[in-house]
Amino acid sequence: MKRASVLMITAALMFMLFSAGCEDETENAGETGIRIYTQDCLDFGIYVFIDDEEMGFISALEPANIILPAGTYQLFARTNAAWEGHELCWTGEYTVTDGELTDIVLPCSTSQYCE
Repeated sequence: MKRASVLMITAALMFMLFSAGCEDETENAGETGIRIYTQDCLDFGIYVFIDDEEMGFISALEPANIILPAGTYQLFARTNAAWEGHELCWTGEYTVTDGELTDIVLPCSTSQYCE
């Protein structure tokens, strides 16, 4: 009888876990900062600097979130590899609003060659 009770409790717990699911519907809720995407890029890394401070190394293939307080920031980004024989660089000033992720698209094109 004890064994049957343990099995029923275990089954009930497993049912509750699987029926509740693992999805987190609050993803990115309330985050403040920037979300960086690339456009038409190959697989390389990008060094990201905000107000001359290195924020990290991101992949050109995946969006990256950088959490920042609300404000205006100067972005500089540079590839770690050559694209068509040249490194690419991006600069720009971006404003971050409280509770939002500001989308920034870094296009890979000849107009982005570093000087």
